[in-house]
Amino acid sequence: MTETLTIPADVTVTRDINAPVARVFALWTDREAVMSWFGMKGTVNHACHVDPRKGGAWHVEGRSPGGDTYRMEGTFLAFDPPDRIVQSWQHVAADGTRGNVTEVEITFADTQTGTRVRIHHRNIRHTPELFQQGWTESLDAIEAHLAA
Repeated sequence: MTETLTIPADVTVTRDINAPVARVFALWTDREAVMSWFGMKGTVNHACHVDPRKGGAWHVEGRSPGGDTYRMEGTFLAFDPPDRIVQSWQHVAADGTRGNVTEVEITFADTQTGTRVRIHHRNIRHTPELFQQGWTESLDAIEAHLAA
């Protein structure tokens, strides 16, 4: 069983991406794009819904590298194109068990060479290292998507 943290953890991942802000931001709002980059390396996503507006819902369903099926879902709490997205985040296991609700803030800032993406994931109650890995590998996949 996974130990629950007494004090919730936060994870922050920052990456400079060689693409304009509008192009990088769009990857978070397009269903097909999200399915191509979301999750750890080896994840296979098979369903996605994105309603990119404040109050809009989102979810991604797939299979993890370890073979477990999953659903991540939430609501857009703030949607400020092309600078910022804040969304709730909840894991739903194959048996319907729900994890705690967390919050993810993604900011997009112009740099001389493209876009600085900062992901701040708050209120993580277990395995923050997996969230760190997942966001790092998701940003790797975004860079690969943009390079294709």
